[in-house]
Amino acid sequence: MKPKVHHNKKLVLILWKSTNMFKVYKINNLGKVNKKFTPLFSSKKDINEAGKEMNIPITAFKSVKKFDYNSCTSEDDLVQTAWEKRND
Repeated sequence: MKPKVHHNKKLVLILWKSTNMFKVYKINNLGKVNKKFTPLFSSKKDINEAGKEMNIPITAFKSVKKFDYNSCTSEDDLVQTAWEKRND
């Protein structure tokens, strides 16, 4: 199922509709998923509630719309692709 993907200047947020789980990834200066940080996650159904639980101001996020998530081979690949397409 197609995830909803959002970004701000340093984070990528993914809502996995199949599990209703939000995950947040920290992006390093090279645009790669930062392996030093375990993704934050929340099982809250509402994005604002999830943001509160993860201490993230969700209002700072913008939606990433134009990318082919089916071509991504892993979750890290999805995050990086979304990051690269964030301004499209």
